[in-house]
Amino acid sequence: MNQFGDYQNEIYFNGLRGVKPSLPVDFRRLEERASAALPHEGEMQSRNNQPCLLRA
Repeated sequence: MNQFGDYQNEIYFNGLRGVKPSLPVDFRRLEERASAALPHEGEMQSRNNQPCLLRA
């Protein structure tokens, strides 16, 4: 079983070898990718079919 910190170590040690992660580790860039992948605000509905606003 992997430990929680193994993920961070994997990113770090791969970076030492010049391998970049598939997802950005910079919060701003990660949020930009999420915004591009998710529907626009107001296009989602909750489980009880009530409209709800979401922001990536």
